[in-house]
Amino acid sequence: MESFLREWLKEALDKHNHETAIFVGDKLYALTNSDADGLALARTHFAAGNYTRALTYVSDSRLQQRSSASKYLAAHCYVKQNRHED
Repeated sequence: MESFLREWLKEALDKHNHETAIFVGDKLYALTNSDADGLALARTHFAAGNYTRALTYVSDSRLQQRSSASKYLAAHCYVKQNRHED
């Protein structure tokens, strides 16, 4: 089931169908609760322009402490929100 949802998420992102990708990513993250799926959901929100939501997913979980990719995504979210001092 997880592999099907991951493929569906990738396909939705490839087609720039962000609403579907967010829906599928949310279901996948709720199902697996894994760091990789949480980061994928944050990236999906970032691609959709939901910078605050993406930052919330990266900051609320322990992703920022574990992954350099999540630190980069958090910094990119701050820049997109013009919160350079944070």
